[in-house]
Amino acid sequence: MFLIGIIALPWMAAILQGLPSPSLVKRCAAFLGFALPLAGVVWFGIFQKQLEPYTLGWGSAALHFGMPSGFLLLTFLGAIIGLAAWNRSALFRGLLLWVYGATLCLFSSTDFVSFFFYEMTVLPSFLIVLCFGSDNRKSAIEMMLFSLLRSILWGVFFLWIFKQGNDLQALASFDDNLHFTQWSFPLFLLGLGIAYAVPFYTWAPKFYTAAPLPLVWLQLAIRLFIPYIIWQKMGPLFPKSFAYWNETLCFVGMASFVFVMAAAPKNGRVAYLCVAQGGLAIFALTSMGHFQLWFLMQTVGIALLFATSRGPCKGFRALLIGLAILCLLFPGFGPFPGAYAILMAAWQQSLILGIGAAIGLFLTLVNCLKVIRLEEPSA
Repeated sequence: MFLIGIIALPWMAAILQGLPSPSLVKRCAAFLGFALPLAGVVWFGIFQKQLEPYTLGWGSAALHFGMPSGFLLLTFLGAIIGLAAWNRSALFRGLLLWVYGATLCLFSSTDFVSFFFYEMTVLPSFLIVLCFGSDNRKSAIEMMLFSLLRSILWGVFFLWIFKQGNDLQALASFDDNLHFTQWSFPLFLLGLGIAYAVPFYTWAPKFYTAAPLPLVWLQLAIRLFIPYIIWQKMGPLFPKSFAYWNETLCFVGMASFVFVMAAAPKNGRVAYLCVAQGGLAIFALTSMGHFQLWFLMQTVGIALLFATSRGPCKGFRALLIGLAILCLLFPGFGPFPGAYAILMAAWQQSLILGIGAAIGLFLTLVNCLKVIRLEEPSA
């Protein structure tokens, strides 16, 4: 019940933003909605030893929640977002709290319903960019259209498999069906490609450029975690299907990574750095265990680069750039060991993938250095 309370706090605060009450009360409620989950997780870490998974509902309609290892980092990010959103309008805070609540559910859910929580972040993100984004608000419409297409593909896939039954053993039996592997499973992979891969990536740089900074941070956290969810929940059920498409995933992911890094324009390098992580996310599905720390450090570093020129963080520019360098470039802080793991994994797949990984990582380093040197962390 403790975990459910933490997850419900942002949504309760979001509802309060729409009720008639003084502005200060709404601001305080919004900040508490962002900050109290962090306080709850810290309290649990100090006074509790183990959190038992919690089940909400019963039977086949039950939802299962647990506390993953990255939950503390997410709640810490939420507290920072609460400070950044203090002076925003009630509508902005309410929509952002909704995205944050859905993100907490996305991180903590241990069922396939995680993908439903992912979809719950799309509409409020669209409204935030449409109402509060920069001049390039047509990116919100483009994002919504691509997200709708991805939702249709994933919806057809999940409805079809769950129509056969909710038992995990029954679902795993599909993996022995070659027809499922060749024709049904690609629906899910195509939906993933719309979110992450070339040539569908074109909506993402515009979206990151137009979105307000607090939303960018949340979307980066989601972008980091989705590949892990796929690997954790679908990898054990459909190992043969993943193995069948393994080579395709490797080449599509690496091609997306290299192409996006090579296409990064002068005035939009950070947005393209964000999108390039999607290509590596697809590649990482083939060997997820090696890349979690690398993804984490890259995401934090890119978020810091965004913060150096946007929002209320301009006064801390030197500090934020220094932290970004540690996350993105400095040996021993995650990226270099992660980059080595990527190179080795790609090289083991094929010579072409190894060369592509080397080129992509070199372009990433060049773009990071240019962002810092030219002091153009955002588009």
